[in-house]
Amino acid sequence: MSLVIPLTQESRESSPSATLLHTEQINSVPLVLGVIEQMGIRDLIDTHVTPHGAWQGASVGTVVSLWLCHILAERDHRLVAVRDWVAQRTATFNTLLDLTLRDTDCTDDRLANVLSMLGDETTQASLDQAMLQRWIRVYRLPTDTMRLDSTSVSVYHDTEADESLLHQGHSKDHRPDLNQFKAMLASLDPLGLPLVCQPVAGNRADDGLYVPAYQAAVRVLGTSAVLVVGDSKMGALATRGHMVAGHSAYLCPYRRPRPPTNSRSGVSRPSRARQRGSVWRKSTPKPAKSSRK
Repeated sequence: MSLVIPLTQESRESSPSATLLHTEQINSVPLVLGVIEQMGIRDLIDTHVTPHGAWQGASVGTVVSLWLCHILAERDHRLVAVRDWVAQRTATFNTLLDLTLRDTDCTDDRLANVLSMLGDETTQASLDQAMLQRWIRVYRLPTDTMRLDSTSVSVYHDTEADESLLHQGHSKDHRPDLNQFKAMLASLDPLGLPLVCQPVAGNRADDGLYVPAYQAAVRVLGTSAVLVVGDSKMGALATRGHMVAGHSAYLCPYRRPRPPTNSRSGVSRPSRARQRGSVWRKSTPKPAKSSRK
């Protein structure tokens, strides 16, 4: 991309016909930034995220848009590399966003502050809800079917404290020796658009993850008139009852209840003879033979 930048008054007097060509390597930046603008990410973030009073320069939504461009274009999520990358394309971003960027708008400290603001649970939930409702309305996405499913993510990491997400548990990657965390996902079916993604500790059971994900997804959609599709672990009676009470339908494989097992409390299964309907009689022990001669 070549931008024509006018010269100063002194330069024009010395060389009236001279122009200055400023060349920047932009690659896919205009396309990526155009998609981000079309999705309304910058406006929604500026609406729901309020920085502290000393914040100056580019808004939080603008900084996030530039950061997303860097991640998608360079396939690099490091904070320290964003500032120099944006500085090499300042004229392009100023033209596309209709603003004037400062040299300190994309420093790693500033990006870390943005992460802290976006990491707030309340802010995150309101942003997710606003973005998804906008996309559903603009693209007229069907909202009559929702799918719930969980997965485990194994990591090479040392053992953390009890309140950490990283723990050893049932591994779907067949690596029980590694720490892991679980992610519960609610998505629109059949499009696959994620509605809710809830990370939980890797040692938690899947049965208790469906109700929180269902409640969060219903809040995002704004309606409970949906068909919830899941696997057999969603077939627990309490989970299905909660969905029916919320005026939703469900579809999952039938989960047969397990028969009671023998215990030491005196309750036991009937013998095979009783199960077959035959008569069971208690045998009387024969008296022992005398050893006298």
